[in-house]
Amino acid sequence: MKSNFIARYVVDASVAVKWYSKVEEDTRKADALLNKYIEGECALLAPSLICYELINALCFNPNLSEIDVIRASEEFSKLEIEFVDFANVQSEAISLAFEKGITIYDAVYVATSKVYSIPLITADLKLYDKIKDLAFVTFLANL
Repeated sequence: MKSNFIARYVVDASVAVKWYSKVEEDTRKADALLNKYIEGECALLAPSLICYELINALCFNPNLSEIDVIRASEEFSKLEIEFVDFANVQSEAISLAFEKGITIYDAVYVATSKVYSIPLITADLKLYDKIKDLAFVTFLANL
């Protein structure tokens, strides 16, 4: 009997950036995760902040043109990833920012993972080093 359960993951902007910046490390693992999502093998969730962080990072990527960033933005929108509003996680995010010494931007992803009990996948090594003691966090390279 086939289970109706599919894995769910919170992804941060560091993972999403790899979907559109093919010169970075671990793009194969990021692409494999994206393909699993597209094929319905997993669900992806992220705070709505990811839209701003992703496009900002791509705008500052010297390998991408304005057209590339516009195209990536449109493609990302079509993915229809489930977005979480800041209001749903803000208290937990603030607590995590203070507790772990991380930015509120990073804390929102961690809080989303914690509040919704869904594993967080990050490709941000500096962030991972600060939160790796949290059982629900996975570094992309370790997938």
